[in-house]
Amino acid sequence: MKHNLNNEIIEMRLKIEEDQATRRETMGITIASLELFACPVCQASFEITEGNIQQGILVEATLTCQCNYQLRIEDGIVYTPDIIMNTHENKKNTDDSQYSESFIDEYINTTDIEYLKKIHAGLQWSSRHIPFTILENAIILELGSGHGYFMRHMLELFPDSGTYIAVDHDPVKIKWLKKVIERSQTRSKVIFICADFTKLPLKPHSADMLLDMSGSSNYAFEHTDFLLDKIDHLLKESAHIHGGYIVFENFVAQSRIPTTHRKSFDIKYIQSYLKALNYECLDDFISEPVEKGGPLEDYFVDGEKVRTYLYSGKKID
Repeated sequence: MKHNLNNEIIEMRLKIEEDQATRRETMGITIASLELFACPVCQASFEITEGNIQQGILVEATLTCQCNYQLRIEDGIVYTPDIIMNTHENKKNTDDSQYSESFIDEYINTTDIEYLKKIHAGLQWSSRHIPFTILENAIILELGSGHGYFMRHMLELFPDSGTYIAVDHDPVKIKWLKKVIERSQTRSKVIFICADFTKLPLKPHSADMLLDMSGSSNYAFEHTDFLLDKIDHLLKESAHIHGGYIVFENFVAQSRIPTTHRKSFDIKYIQSYLKALNYECLDDFISEPVEKGGPLEDYFVDGEKVRTYLYSGKKID
């Protein structure tokens, strides 16, 4: 395991260096992909009310629906109106250290080795259990793309005919990730959306596969409801799911997780909710417990043990 992990870290660093040296090709929203979007308020389609179209790609544009709800496309990223407003209000509070060119290298150097092993084991398990071969022309929806650890590892494994929709509510983080993906010169079609997970401007029943790699868990830090209940209408009746969930073995008196939120970090609760949403478990995996994380894993404290619960499933009638 240690040898494999070291190889994985070396490959990560080499890929970062290679990407940094590569000319960046700007990605945007194709005209054809507009059919995937719908107003989260009235469910109507959007029209281009202003914008710059270059070779069939929207890089800067405004999309408006019949109820006057507007999306803004800036540098190829789709923003909902609430995100645009919050971006300007909170810009001064941004921690730029998370978005430097050397961030991933610094993260690896400052993260506990056992936590890195957990990440590595999870990526390897996922690469074996996502049904890539049946996802031709599929719409892949990832909730909470973050710094793209999962996306960068998996993107090229999906068929080129599909469309990968990366969603995050942090505008600075998604800008950083988009630049990283652009430099990788991927052949995959990628749409970047910056929005509240519960207000995604996508058509109902549009996604063939849901990637929930800590998206629900991160949502649960601030909410008591189960995120997947809020986005279930976006999935096709036969959709697949691949999820990764933070699970606490125990909570201490000084825990940073409020009592009212703790059920969302219980494996039995997660399993029961997935079943209630008509998912059938095809396979699952629970990682070894860890007691320390990295600079971004500040959600557990001394005395608490955390695992990752990986779940591969499919919607059933």
